Amino acid sequence: MNHRKLTRRHGIDSQAGSAHGGRCVQQIVATGWLAASLSAATPDFSQAPGVIIDHLPAVSGLYVGSPGLAVLPNGDYLASHDHFGPQSGEHERAITAVFRSGDRGATWERVSTVDGQFWSTLFVPPSALFPGAAYLLGTDAHYGQAIVRRSTDGGRTWTEPVDDLTGLLFADNGYHCAPVPVTVHRNRLWRGMEDSRGPGGWGTRFNAFMMSAPVGAGLLDAFQWTASNRLAGNTNWLDGRFQGWLEGNAVVDPDGRLVDMLRVATAEWPEHAAIIRVSDDGREATFDPASGFVNFPGGAKKFAIRHDERTGLYWSLVNYIPPRHRDRKPGSTRNTLALSSSPDLRHWDVNSVLLYHPDPVNHGFQYVEWLFDGDDLIAASRTACDDGLGGAHNNHDANFLTFHRIPGFRSRTLADSPETIRAEVWNDAAARSKASRILLLGDSISIGYHPYVREALAQDRVVMRPTRGPGRPENCEGTLKGVGAVDRWLAMYGGRWDVIHFNFGLHDLKRVDPVTRQNSNDPQDPPQSDLGAYERQLRQIVERLQTTGARLIFATTTPVPEGVRPWREEADVARYNEVAVRLMREKGIQVNDLHAHALPHLAEWQIPANVHFKPEGSRALAAQVVRVLTAP
Repeated sequence: MNHRKLTRRHGIDSQAGSAHGGRCVQQIVATGWLAASLSAATPDFSQAPGVIIDHLPAVSGLYVGSPGLAVLPNGDYLASHDHFGPQSGEHERAITAVFRSGDRGATWERVSTVDGQFWSTLFVPPSALFPGAAYLLGTDAHYGQAIVRRSTDGGRTWTEPVDDLTGLLFADNGYHCAPVPVTVHRNRLWRGMEDSRGPGGWGTRFNAFMMSAPVGAGLLDAFQWTASNRLAGNTNWLDGRFQGWLEGNAVVDPDGRLVDMLRVATAEWPEHAAIIRVSDDGREATFDPASGFVNFPGGAKKFAIRHDERTGLYWSLVNYIPPRHRDRKPGSTRNTLALSSSPDLRHWDVNSVLLYHPDPVNHGFQYVEWLFDGDDLIAASRTACDDGLGGAHNNHDANFLTFHRIPGFRSRTLADSPETIRAEVWNDAAARSKASRILLLGDSISIGYHPYVREALAQDRVVMRPTRGPGRPENCEGTLKGVGAVDRWLAMYGGRWDVIHFNFGLHDLKRVDPVTRQNSNDPQDPPQSDLGAYERQLRQIVERLQTTGARLIFATTTPVPEGVRPWREEADVARYNEVAVRLMREKGIQVNDLHAHALPHLAEWQIPANVHFKPEGSRALAAQVVRVLTAP
């Protein structure tokens, strides 16, 4: 194989807008055509988007599959792909090529060829045993053995799996997977996998399960890995449209639970993903077909989902299908690559189309693996595109591995989509979630009822609250904190709210030491915010909330029993609620009187000598919140 240097690049950058996304600004390296077979042809890579990492012409009988992408501790990038097709050894012993870039993806060098590696995730986990080591986790062949390899020299050499201590993870074969995320959660690494032992053909034969191992464990040791039970699909699901699930993502949901979110094969649009719940110990996987399917743009093709701590959103690069192509089978329509996001894994928006080609038969940008890189998103794509040598065999049998950088991805909108498709996507209601978006702001009482509110409204409403990450709700505390944090809270999850249900008071009226400002149990100490400060600060918060245009609902502060610490008293609750209600009437804001709702039931609902509520109390408060939120 030859190496050829070119000086043309098509990238997704801040000037993006053409069908291929932007300016020609960087050098690329292309590799991989058979000189003897193509001596009379003239390669033309000018239509290939991004930076070309590798090229395999269709005439070679080898196709680019399974893009992998990782960032080493020193900042170098690694990329990988396997070979499939009639001239490959994918069914006996597959080949994976590994590439390295020392200039943030501008140029690439092939550093190794791994014999016996297929469908693999490339990742760099946190590890005390082998800090900075890279791993390839997949199979050794098409429906082969599940294996993992390690490289400690930047991808140049890799370990060889020969037994259960050196990377053979199971004693049998018949495994299927793709380059899906390896996720850290509860001090374990998690990765979705399937076997192919079910009845029927492709899709219906796949049984989904989750693998996990302790962070810092020797990942080549099969005994360190735990696998859940294996779940078969059912062709009766989705009113008989279900044709299989595969290539699952290990994702931590908003409640901090690990789920396996899978691609779902269907014969026609619309597209779905399936959410399987996984127990904390990784041993039990369960699926409820009544609630486990969600509408997902591009869900019939492989996708990768990652959570962004900065925005609180889940992001994915997906093969969204514009209306003009919805007469095709969803799983084979891959000519549009879009940036998509969700606050809760259930309701997804298409933020922007990144790449589009009008021909869905021989063009595709697919199986995209991607990572956050500061304000940018970087990605490796299995790309089927014109090459001056006859193009790709078809959209599935890709001839390029391409690298892409999407600067400022968090701020991209549909207006940034390529001009040839922009208006159509802008007008496509299916590109935007129809769900009403509800923000709950409040203290630990609202933390208690929030999960029940979200569960009750999950089908047609997005219900979120400030968090520090999945499963880590943020306590909004009192108005003193609120005036400084309200802008950040409003900006979370994309910053678009239809309804804001809010409360402040329980922290404002608690006693604090006048010198240290720490919580106090002395009734002679002052409140955190006296009534005057409470009213001023609450007014400032309300006026900021009103600028959003959202419907506002204020919840009164719930009762305080005797004996709580720090010192609070019910008489103060009445005074603070009176001030708050008067302000809400002045501003024309609806009041949800949770105080009056809870007061007759404190013995049953509230923890003794504690401001917090038992689970049954939180459920009862949630029911009242739901009634108010859903009232016309």
